[in-house]
Amino acid sequence: MTKTEIIEQTFALNSASMSFLLMLRIILDEPISHLNSDVEDLYLFPERLDDSYRDEWISYIKNRLVRDAFRHKNWSIAKNLNHFIEQQYQLHGDTIAKQYDALNRVIKQVESLKKASNIVCIPSRYKRSTQSLTG
Repeated sequence: MTKTEIIEQTFALNSASMSFLLMLRIILDEPISHLNSDVEDLYLFPERLDDSYRDEWISYIKNRLVRDAFRHKNWSIAKNLNHFIEQQYQLHGDTIAKQYDALNRVIKQVESLKKASNIVCIPSRYKRSTQSLTG
C-alpha cells in the first residue's frame, strides 16, 4: 500500500466533510497559501466549494503529508501521521482555532445556502461565459 493510499484510508478524505478537510488544510497550511481569501471568495462563487475546493484540499493534504509526515523510518505510518499532525498543531495551535472558527463559519453558511430550497445561485458572468463555450 502506498503512502497516499494509507493517508486516504486513515483520514477517509474522499468522504470527509468540508469542515474536517478545512481543519486538516489549516493545520497543514504553509504561509504562501491564500486559504483565507479562497474561503471568503465562496460568498461570490459558492459553486467552488464542491466544484474545486474539495479536490484541491484533498490533493494539498495528501501531498503535504506524503512530503513531510514520514520522517521517522522506524515508526509505523499511523504514528508518523499522528506525530506530524500533533507537531503542526503545537506549533500553530493558537492561530488554528481562530482561523478554523472564522473560515468554517463561511463554509457552513455557504453549505446551508446551497441546500435551501428558496435560494437559487445565479452564475457569475465568468461561469456563464464558460458554460456558453461548452454548449
